[in-house]
Amino acid sequence: MIPSNSLWRNRFAILAPVLLLIVAVMSLAVTMICLAMRAVMDVGGACATGGPYVSAQQCPDGSWMIAVAVPVLILGAIVGTSISGAMVRPPSSCPCGLGCLALLGWNFFVYAFAGDDVVAAWLVCGVLFWLMAAPAVLAIIASGFVRRFMPKLPMSLPIWWLGYLVAGGAGVWLGTWSWIQLP
Repeated sequence: MIPSNSLWRNRFAILAPVLLLIVAVMSLAVTMICLAMRAVMDVGGACATGGPYVSAQQCPDGSWMIAVAVPVLILGAIVGTSISGAMVRPPSSCPCGLGCLALLGWNFFVYAFAGDDVVAAWLVCGVLFWLMAAPAVLAIIASGFVRRFMPKLPMSLPIWWLGYLVAGGAGVWLGTWSWIQLP
């Protein structure tokens, strides 16, 4: 049952929208990481801009977003998980982090098989990213099976997943739109 005291209701009323905002920001960060990563992979996977030495390969526009988006994603995961723990059992915000690992792995797979020959380095990176995500995916699947046999708590209703889907979609849309707007 949901506690009936006003402290719980106030905490929920404040933290639920914040958690959904964090999911949107994390999705935006994942989108920017993936798009920036693809831009760098398009020029061979290595680049440099500025500094005392002249680079043979200048970084493409927007590649700097990796340096901004990765810390935002990590901070979002930490704060989102903390907020999830402070509420009554909403789903964790970690699916965004898993999505990041899966998408980055997918980027490597796409580029590994893009040409006539398989690029082993991209393939190895893709496998490694998917292996990093595997334990968490297995834990989520296992917890889903356990919850089927437990009474459902009001805060674990599908409305959370719908909220996450909408917030995540908004983050992906905003990230893609922002990427297109970059000079």
